[in-house]
Amino acid sequence: MKKKAKSLIPIAIIIGLVVIISVITFIIRTTHFNPDNANGNTSSNLTNNGLFAEYNGKVYFANPADNFYLYVMNPDETDKKLLVKDSVKSINVYGSYIFYTRFEANDDISFAFLNVNRFSLCRVDLNGKNKKILDSEPSLNASLIGNYLYYIHYDDKNASTLYKVKIDGKEKQELNKNPYSFSGVKDNLIYYNELEKNHNIMAYDTGSQTSKTILEGNCSNIICHGNYIYYMNNETSYAIYRYNLNDGKTEMIVNHRCDFFAVNDDYIFYQTPGNKPALYRHSLKDGTEELIKEGAFCDLNLTSNFLYFRQYKSNEVYKQPVSGPIETSRF
Repeated sequence: MKKKAKSLIPIAIIIGLVVIISVITFIIRTTHFNPDNANGNTSSNLTNNGLFAEYNGKVYFANPADNFYLYVMNPDETDKKLLVKDSVKSINVYGSYIFYTRFEANDDISFAFLNVNRFSLCRVDLNGKNKKILDSEPSLNASLIGNYLYYIHYDDKNASTLYKVKIDGKEKQELNKNPYSFSGVKDNLIYYNELEKNHNIMAYDTGSQTSKTILEGNCSNIICHGNYIYYMNNETSYAIYRYNLNDGKTEMIVNHRCDFFAVNDDYIFYQTPGNKPALYRHSLKDGTEELIKEGAFCDLNLTSNFLYFRQYKSNEVYKQPVSGPIETSRF
């Protein structure tokens, strides 16, 4: 009788291990969903290719020193760690996951989007494990809002169109034949530029899946921050304006021709073109303007501590403290 009992022990252990493995597998495969007001990155960063995203005391970023692979670090740039050997853009982080578009790095990351089979839309855990492909087709300009990613999808039949997909990879659908880029959400409305008939600022209602006009005009480079929509006015030589979502008033903020800009609570950082291009910092409190660095720069991404910016047609990335003295250095 004792021998029979002893022979049952290994079977019980095996059954127990199978149950444990099954439970762990179920937990890993179960998607952890977000609240409806979840937002994966700032509108400012996403408008500038989303190479940095700050979430819960960590900064997730595309490391220029390592093929723009996905890394994580502290806001003060300590404790840098490789998460995924994917070259990434459109980094969105919320809840249990990091979302990004993947591409093949080359000498100039400004390459044309239609180099197909380079891009896909991915999800990984915060530790970089358990990668899941949400869209295997070329994907670009992804924005996480609630439990959906809104992004530009490319295929041979329809070319570039606006899509959305749920964070578990389900419910993928085309929303519009135009390749709209969504960034900036407030009260379940996502703001974007009309492309087909004009360049008005539009708002897409995620509930009713309908759009309405917010501001008529020739606008570009929309950034939603706080109670304002910042944009470049194409009819006034690409000067930077803002539209107040509360009272509907518009005002000019930067009276210079601009190529790119980024916004936080205190400053606008903007790039000027021309024979002597340069990057500037403009105070939203008193209008003071400071030269950050001469040269042509793009991909202006902000964290709580730094402005990061890339030298145009180069992989050289620089940083500037968001406030205090001008002290630009290599990242």
